[in-house]
Amino acid sequence: MIKFNKYTPYYFQQDLDQRNDSSDVETDTLKTAIGNVSKLQDNKDAQLSEPTIEPKDMNILQIEEIQKEPISLLLDPTNSFPTDPALFVNKIRTPAFVRAVMEKGPCQPGLHEPFKFPQNKLMRSFRPSWYYRDMKNGLKSVRDWLVYSVKKDCAYCFPCWLFADRLDSHFNPSFIEPAHGFVKWKKATEKFRAHEQSSIHHDSVRQFVATTKRLNIGMTVDKQQLRVYEQQIAQNRAVLHRLLDITFFLAKQNLAFREHRELRFSCTSKVKSENEGNFLELVKLLFKYDGVLAKHIATSPRHAIYTNDTIACHFCGVILDSTIDVSHKDQLSFCLRYVDDTFVIQERFLQFADLKSSNSENLFKQLKVLLEKHGLDIKRIRCQSYHGANNMSGHLTGLQARVKKENSSATYVHCCAHNLNLVLVHACNGCVDAVTFFGTVQKLYTFITGSHPRLDIFQDAQDKLKMKRTTLQRLSLEKIVGREKTPENVGEAQGLLDAISKFEFLVLLEMWINILADINILSEYLQKIKIDVVTASAMITSTTEIVTKRRSEEHFRDCINTATSIAAEEELTATFTRRRLRRRKRMPGEQATDEPHEDPKDRFRRDVFYFIYDKIINELKNRFADFHNRVRPFGCLMPANLGKMDMFSDLARSYSEDIDIGLAEKEYEQFCLLYKELKPEKGTIETLQDMLHWVFKNSLHTAYPNMGILFRIFATISVASATAERSFSKMKLVKNYLRSTMGEERLSSLTLISVERDLSENANFDSVINTFSRMTVTGRRNVQL
Repeated sequence: MIKFNKYTPYYFQQDLDQRNDSSDVETDTLKTAIGNVSKLQDNKDAQLSEPTIEPKDMNILQIEEIQKEPISLLLDPTNSFPTDPALFVNKIRTPAFVRAVMEKGPCQPGLHEPFKFPQNKLMRSFRPSWYYRDMKNGLKSVRDWLVYSVKKDCAYCFPCWLFADRLDSHFNPSFIEPAHGFVKWKKATEKFRAHEQSSIHHDSVRQFVATTKRLNIGMTVDKQQLRVYEQQIAQNRAVLHRLLDITFFLAKQNLAFREHRELRFSCTSKVKSENEGNFLELVKLLFKYDGVLAKHIATSPRHAIYTNDTIACHFCGVILDSTIDVSHKDQLSFCLRYVDDTFVIQERFLQFADLKSSNSENLFKQLKVLLEKHGLDIKRIRCQSYHGANNMSGHLTGLQARVKKENSSATYVHCCAHNLNLVLVHACNGCVDAVTFFGTVQKLYTFITGSHPRLDIFQDAQDKLKMKRTTLQRLSLEKIVGREKTPENVGEAQGLLDAISKFEFLVLLEMWINILADINILSEYLQKIKIDVVTASAMITSTTEIVTKRRSEEHFRDCINTATSIAAEEELTATFTRRRLRRRKRMPGEQATDEPHEDPKDRFRRDVFYFIYDKIINELKNRFADFHNRVRPFGCLMPANLGKMDMFSDLARSYSEDIDIGLAEKEYEQFCLLYKELKPEKGTIETLQDMLHWVFKNSLHTAYPNMGILFRIFATISVASATAERSFSKMKLVKNYLRSTMGEERLSSLTLISVERDLSENANFDSVINTFSRMTVTGRRNVQL
């Protein structure tokens, strides 16, 4: 027996309260499907020929026996449409019957296969297009609730038939009772829309989803989401599987396929070459040990052509960035963020494009070409993520402004990772001591790594002290100064030694270690693919609060104490340098005044410590203020803020072109009630991806289509353009100085395999071979596959 969670219809509470004397009865197992049975006899439109079982007369043992009843006894296995409601005019909706009907699914002839609907006397008939609901943004949503009765030539509501409250004041038997049914095809569109917006329908859908969850049927209501897998192909495709394995191996490892001079390869030829390229050498290696490949090579065609499929998605976010490659070409990285059919957030690199000019007009033209090439519509873009350069972010003529002219819903998000870097850059530029500090560190790194002998001295000194190679030691520089011979190097080393020996440098070192440690946590988090904008906004706010807490006299004393300890270990003076005061020239007639003798510690506290922290805090608040305002309405879709109708109304108004605001608000209310009823375990839904998984698992995106649209849009809003940056790292490995003449198409294809390793490792070789078998190329012999 399957146990149900606690769920009791309100109109059954009195009957259940009267059974408290039966200790062996578990009232929690009575559910909505049974609950409606007790009042079924009061419905004048349903005359039952079978005896009615009242819930108060049904104990747990009877329920267990009913649920053990085989499905074949509940539904007619010989009927092509076993869940036709008209077949069950006098049928009691017992738990076993409800389970059997839900497992079989709704009766929807003509949805997936051709079906001829009969015409009535007015020459009207049911239309298969009614199975789909036209959304405001032009997309179509499947009406899972709509069923057609082949027996009576009428329509019903699947969830309402099973779960509608027959005592509701808005109860209408036309869509609910099997004895009735809706037959007015002339007003079908109007009536269908009115029914799916009714409160009784929303309640039934909520109970339907909750029951599906409790029954743990192991299937979703929306059968459209199930994927159909291809069958195994013939054994003669094994050779191409091996060749594809070699191709993907080389691409994933960023290795070249061929040598500069590659001879024609033949395993039986007596002509030998010292190096015929990685691909052919691997084929030769496998040829020695693999019988299938050895048998095929003598007669197989030498060339093969491979293609890739386009991405289909409801909404998407575009990520663009550019860089100069080894051949001095400006390569534009085109990436996409979207939600796949299983409601998993994806960020994918698609290709590189040779950028002739970096002005906004050319960028916009290039973007439209890339979208058209991959079968994407610019109207489906809901997010643009670029860096903050004027050609990208300009609000008048920038790329984001040009896209918004054609699609006002394409929200622009300045890459948060770039923005965070600018926070630190601007905080340093305003302080001379901070600029000097980082200049000293940069010169120190350049000086030591610019010479192998100096680097060896530096590392040997650290090894003797048993310190990490990344740790800077004053002793290393002292040895470098002693061993250098040229005056230039000696002078530079001595100057760097004096700079890092100052007490101000040690205090700034400790201060920036704490700042960068806090910022680095946020920086790494912002570059994750699955992060959502609401969580990113909360992380930025949290980091701002942490930095604000460090702006205190206590933290200043901690930095001083740590720097003093380091100075004592290195035998340095732990005092701030007193700067010479600038004496202002007095004008004629001006009275003389005593020059102030300011304490250098107080000056450092005011002009360096507090200045840097104030600058960072203000930059974090100002630079991300627009980001916080744009993403705040999406917070109503996360568990912490569910039920905040004012936030949801703002969100719905922002995407009024995609959803019906009035219907979306009703769906949001039902969604919040359903979330409270199902009560997911605490901690299981913390991120947007967790929420999307829960929505998809319970098929809520089809039960509440407007909510499904908002969740998809929410997931497409990207936080950073780190995916484009990662593609640049791979490009440097794929297109190096030995392969600098590589073309754009080859570069994009090899980088795609290298970047998207998860897709490469799970590539469907059968699909590639199917494409190859259908190709007819002039002058090349096709393989029979």
